[in-house]
Amino acid sequence: MEIRRILRIDELKSSRFCPQVVQLIFWRYQTNEGDYSWAVIDDDDCNQFGITKSLALIGQSIICTFTSRELPRLQAGPFCGKVDISGCNDEDLMIHTLRRCEDHRFSISKSNKPAGCETSQCIELRSFIDVDEDNNPSYKFIIDLSAEEYALCTELPSTSVFRVSFRLA
Repeated sequence: MEIRRILRIDELKSSRFCPQVVQLIFWRYQTNEGDYSWAVIDDDDCNQFGITKSLALIGQSIICTFTSRELPRLQAGPFCGKVDISGCNDEDLMIHTLRRCEDHRFSISKSNKPAGCETSQCIELRSFIDVDEDNNPSYKFIIDLSAEEYALCTELPSTSVFRVSFRLA
């Protein structure tokens, strides 16, 4: 399965203590407080994806491609049957949450009948590592899904991960 989204860079963060790493914060039109997508990338990622670290990135769009793949299970040892993440790299993201929300609206009348129902689906993908760990690249993406994409995500094997790649739009 492949999901492709165009995300606009809304904010850029960097630290004088670690200038080779930069955090990109992406704009999202539907968001809860503190609920946004971001990417912490280093010089290697910038070179790999053709991104130049500068303030000129703010307001630019990045095309993000998320491609699913299934990881094998360990065949021996004390963790036999568990997912083998040894073949994962920084760009492999685990499915943190897959959710579907229904927002029922009621009319203000004597009948109090539902005025309609709005359904939204989204997936949250995260890195296997913490952002503070050795200043490694890490990611968190909250992606709105269509009903078809949501259905495909529910059919993915439990050992699936998504590999992310970028390019400037």
